[in-house]
Amino acid sequence: MSTKLRLMCSYNGHIVPCPHDKSLCYVGGDTRIIVSEHATSLATLSTRLSKTFLNGRPFTLKYQLPNEDLDSLISVTIDEDLENMINEYNRTAASRISSISRLVPRLFSLSSLLLPLRSELPSSSWTLPL
Repeated sequence: MSTKLRLMCSYNGHIVPCPHDKSLCYVGGDTRIIVSEHATSLATLSTRLSKTFLNGRPFTLKYQLPNEDLDSLISVTIDEDLENMINEYNRTAASRISSISRLVPRLFSLSSLLLPLRSELPSSSWTLPL
């Protein structure tokens, strides 16, 4: 197993209802790859992400499991949550469920969590490639 995580980050996009089936989808924004150690702490990763993608602004981190919808996001608030996310990443990568199946962490600005979900709320999306 590699000691590195390759995180494909899409940020400054929006979560909106999909018109054809009323599920939620992520649209817009930019995409970059960031590489991190498997053994990183949540504080270290959060600081790096905030400085790299959000100009130091605070955020909350959530992730999406393969085959789950955006309304089932899992919060990452402590190191154990990050460890669980990385374990899911490893399990998904090892099983090679499909080339499309990915664990998808997402960044949300704290201000967007105080408002109801609306199409104009920005978020950042992370796709962990297999």
